Amino acid sequence: MGSSIGRVLAAFTEGAVECARRCGHLGVVYQQRADDGTRPRSGGADFTGVGEGDAPDGHHRAIARGGAERAQRGEAHHRGGVGLRRRGEHRTHGDVVRVRGERGDELRGRVAGHADLETGRDPAGELEGEVVLAEVHAIGGREPGDVRAVVEEEGHPRVDAERAQRRGEAEQVAGAHGLGAELQRREGPGIEDPTGEVQGRARGALEGVDIEDGVQAGLHGRCRIAPGRGCCQAPRGAPTCTLHGVVRYCRSPLNDPRADERFPWRAVSNLSLAAAVLFAAMALSRFRTWHNDTFDLAFYARLVWGAGHGDLWNPLVGAPLWGLHLSLILIPLGLLGRLVSVVPLLLVVQAAAVAAAGIPLARIASRRIGHPAAPYLALFVYLLFPTIGSIASYEFHPSSLALLPLCIALDFFDQRRAVAGVVALGLATLCREDVALCAALTGLALALHRPHRALGLAAFVGFTAWFAVYLFVIAPHYLPRTGSLQLHYGHLGSSPTAILVQLLRHPVATLRELATPVRLLYVPRLLAPVALLPLLRPRWFLPALAPIGINLLSQFPTAVQVHSHYSTLAVPFILVSAIHGAAWIMAVGALQAERYGLLVATAVTVAGLTTQHRAGVIPVLGGRFNRAEHRADERQPALDAIAAIIPPDASYTGPDYTLAHFAERTRIFRFKQPPDRAADYIVLSTEHRDRYTGTQELWRNTEEVTVRNALDWRRYGVWTVLGDYIVMRQHWPGRTYARGRYVEFDPDPRVHAAHVEIGRALTVAGYGVTRAAHGSHVTLLLVANEPWPFDLGFELAWGPMHPVADRQDPARTYAFLPYDGVFMPTMVRPGEVTRTEVDLPASPEELLAHGLWFGPRRIDGSRLEAASAHWTRLPE
Repeated sequence: MGSSIGRVLAAFTEGAVECARRCGHLGVVYQQRADDGTRPRSGGADFTGVGEGDAPDGHHRAIARGGAERAQRGEAHHRGGVGLRRRGEHRTHGDVVRVRGERGDELRGRVAGHADLETGRDPAGELEGEVVLAEVHAIGGREPGDVRAVVEEEGHPRVDAERAQRRGEAEQVAGAHGLGAELQRREGPGIEDPTGEVQGRARGALEGVDIEDGVQAGLHGRCRIAPGRGCCQAPRGAPTCTLHGVVRYCRSPLNDPRADERFPWRAVSNLSLAAAVLFAAMALSRFRTWHNDTFDLAFYARLVWGAGHGDLWNPLVGAPLWGLHLSLILIPLGLLGRLVSVVPLLLVVQAAAVAAAGIPLARIASRRIGHPAAPYLALFVYLLFPTIGSIASYEFHPSSLALLPLCIALDFFDQRRAVAGVVALGLATLCREDVALCAALTGLALALHRPHRALGLAAFVGFTAWFAVYLFVIAPHYLPRTGSLQLHYGHLGSSPTAILVQLLRHPVATLRELATPVRLLYVPRLLAPVALLPLLRPRWFLPALAPIGINLLSQFPTAVQVHSHYSTLAVPFILVSAIHGAAWIMAVGALQAERYGLLVATAVTVAGLTTQHRAGVIPVLGGRFNRAEHRADERQPALDAIAAIIPPDASYTGPDYTLAHFAERTRIFRFKQPPDRAADYIVLSTEHRDRYTGTQELWRNTEEVTVRNALDWRRYGVWTVLGDYIVMRQHWPGRTYARGRYVEFDPDPRVHAAHVEIGRALTVAGYGVTRAAHGSHVTLLLVANEPWPFDLGFELAWGPMHPVADRQDPARTYAFLPYDGVFMPTMVRPGEVTRTEVDLPASPEELLAHGLWFGPRRIDGSRLEAASAHWTRLPE
């Protein structure tokens, strides 16, 4: 036994020790059988803390010297007793990471001896840690003294062996497979083995040898290098080697196992902090200028405020905290909301969480790629992703908070701290129930790695079960009558169970619905910001399929837009897969890794900037950034005044973009018509009127129909008008605001008397024209001869007459609402003189040049009375 192993080591040492002497490092494969004699997992365990030595520059890093066993070691080329040890308590140690005791020194003595090659006074450096018998290839290191190591397991060693054999790097040997050292020459003096004699000797030495239980031999036990951990060139003429196996050394900034120690925490954290400040400033400026156009911010702000005050019912949707979505993270935020204003708290926390999520991604890039620029580029590409800027600077969604624990979990998995990663996934599920589906698929992706298969499958089952319990047990009992489920998936069914049955019973119809251009392009658009790199290493892209599938099934238009918050949960997995893809490209071009890396960096930078320009909101870079949405306009002073005059304990309903400012109260409702719940105050927006000024669309547009119907509610009366907003108060007299303005007013000196009957229902009692800043101001005195319809509208016209169909129309017409669109015509009493005013875009001279014409209309443009004239000229 001893002589056979000695022949093996002699063959290995002829090449390996010379490589170690020239390159300053040595790799040895070490694997141990389990106590039960079963074959160990291919690739070994999680090897970290590999020893380092550097003979060329004379410096030794963390080298353990001495030891009682040093005196007993023999030179490997003498083929003395190898001392692989026996079973039981004398068995070979399975864990030699950073071993400084007897067996580490002994093994160093056996492998790193001088053999027949003089290595000088510093024989390849003293090794500490993992010792791995390896194949040796002379390729390029980068700089003297810069030694790197990478560990990864091979899932399919037999396939790897067959590929190696096809490349001529492996030689099939009858019986057991030998541990071999393959030597090649590259640039400058090296070790030549043109006939493969050394490798043949090493492999042949193990034929028929019965190796004890301490060592597992054979090519099937060899591991491959992790894709993406390639090696870079050394300075020209520098003889170096790469040791293939569980441990791979490389003189390069890449593949640094100490990347976490060298990670630029301060710089990356400061960049993330700057991004958080930018996002928070954008979100707060949008909020303070009343430009949050959807109600999501108000929805979650009310939930948080209620959680902090013991009220878990959300009146905005008529459901409890766990009804529409289950976001337990809102409860601690509610406690903080008792100390500070809720909405600014949510916006700042969201901006901080989104920006901080880039730090774990930067750590993964630093670890996987290793180049000093890798963490900065990863953070840059992450922040450029169109979804990130949108979710961090607009509205609030708990799924945005999930980005941070998700990215931390991925960072833990990359460090092979699987249990900590699963715990982080559990914390992420507290943000929203659909995060559990992403966590389940993350567990499935983790299970693809054999050492963590059991934990990954357990996570998959646990998170899937939690999502199913919420979706099919909890949600059906508490879902609101109308909500996002019907809005997104109403075409598939009215409940989660009905939707699932529809998908299972009609898969072809479902696929047909998905085969639309916008849905077919959704995934490519998601991958475009990272130059499609996830397709190269798709393992960690698997969890992104959960939000992608949910969005593809939705019928809501923005669900398949890259910049929408619906894509939030896919972003971490897209970025991590892209990092793996970039590292894989650099591994493929190991001899020119930096050149390949530069190409990858250029591609993702261009892709990120391009997609940011098309769909992003970052100032200067984003094509969707609108400065007006962050600046004060005429909307702000009016709404600020309204917020100040409505009592804090009063219930409120109004436009969605106002709700967040009134969220910290017990009763707040979305505006509905007719209202299903009575609010103390209703705010109506008339901003749409500016878009339709002077046209008949002013009467017919859907927004105006809503306002007109609300003004006709007898339960409410107009309390005040501020800017483009009408404030109505419950049980307020309907004519109070109109008194002195439109009815029961004092004589107006601007008006001269006239008497023009326009059908049976209306008479013009007088009018007046005065000069205004941008034209003329016209005042009309009107008398209701009988009740007027609620959809009454007026038109004034001027200029030369010209034929239109069966009538003559003036050259210019101008449509407007009676009584500024504030006082309903139905509230005018018969025989009462009323006053209405309007500004026309023409001078008084233009109006009177060809006469001023008047015509009352219905909203469809027809005459108030079929028998009356279409136009009636007012006397001069």
